[in-house]
Amino acid sequence: MRQKKVPGLSFLLVLGCKVNGERPSKALKDRVLTAAEYLRENPETRAVLSGGQGRGEEISEAECMRRLLIREGISEERLILEEHSTTTLENLTFSQCFLNRERDEVGLVTSNFHVYRSMYIGKKTGYKKVYGIGAPARTVLLLHYMVRECFALLREFFR
Repeated sequence: MRQKKVPGLSFLLVLGCKVNGERPSKALKDRVLTAAEYLRENPETRAVLSGGQGRGEEISEAECMRRLLIREGISEERLILEEHSTTTLENLTFSQCFLNRERDEVGLVTSNFHVYRSMYIGKKTGYKKVYGIGAPARTVLLLHYMVRECFALLREFFR
């Protein structure tokens, strides 16, 4: 699911994904490059980089994203790190302290197969003006991720 980019958003909320040591996974790199493109086109937009540190990760997902965005030419002053979340629900919940869910227009940057569930959780947790920005997914694993997302979405409906 790839949605049309809305220009001039207050914030991007970039959802974390696996880091291998200190290097981004392909999915995380795709999310960050999608965010970098948007941030270059919208110089007033800031980004909340959301993701903690899991097993096998030498740095947090947020720190990994920060490093890559800086390499992509995005000013560090535009980047806010949320380094404690380990799930999509936590990404959206813990990032609330950096923005106003009621007022700010927020673009959720995640893999295209993950946009629908992320938007569902975002609205469920009180985000009023939220837009999905889907990064391209690798086609080799797309079926696997789509099936996984279906089960995860069912779990969200019953939460």
